[in-house]
Amino acid sequence: METLGMLRAVVGALVPHMSTLDVHLMLGSFIGVIVANTVSGNIRTQISSDKVIIFFAKHSNIGPFVVAKDILKSIEKCIKAVQVVTKRDEQLQVLQDKKATILRFLSILQLLLQHFSIVLCYQVEFYDKCIEIIADSLVVLAQDD
Repeated sequence: METLGMLRAVVGALVPHMSTLDVHLMLGSFIGVIVANTVSGNIRTQISSDKVIIFFAKHSNIGPFVVAKDILKSIEKCIKAVQVVTKRDEQLQVLQDKKATILRFLSILQLLLQHFSIVLCYQVEFYDKCIEIIADSLVVLAQDD
């Protein structure tokens, strides 16, 4: 949790001095790592990571769209990792391994939609990507049955 606090302070201090491209690249790597490392059952760590992600989304130089887009990219990576496997038994095993991570990313996405729905509702690209990822998730899960 202290690491998340330090990350929040560093990003808050550095972002005003960075270009938009650098900020987007940096966040793309941070958000996936933050969420993936908080999949474990420690609720305090998950809440702290949620607060850091909301801080990023509220930051004037970052914004909710950038954060939500990175969450969607991370979900898409997990789903593609399951779809790449060709053997049925291996695909089920990969799905079981990725299930907690996908659910964690989806809960973060839900949190962002709850807090920033007015900002995100004007982003057609965001909703198209959401629908595409939900459809891919349903296809993968339907194969699980």
